[in-house]
Amino acid sequence: MTNAQSRLKFLASDELIGIRQTLLDIAADPHYNTKSVYTTAEQPESSVFVDKHIAYMSNNLNITPEQYLSNLRLRTRIRK
Repeated sequence: MTNAQSRLKFLASDELIGIRQTLLDIAADPHYNTKSVYTTAEQPESSVFVDKHIAYMSNNLNITPEQYLSNLRLRTRIRK
């Protein structure tokens, strides 16, 4: 299977639904810094955050989504 086919398979998978929901939860949680510099008026910040990380995961299929999301939570957590 080529990389493009693997990417399309990932984007059509049921696993992506759970990943997208987790990313939306992180974006909605005030304890995480998910603000993007590149937002536009018609695209909300949470959408930019979610799309960016889904694109990264679909381009790098060798990473484990659970590990990636765990590390993302650690990187974006607001510490007081």
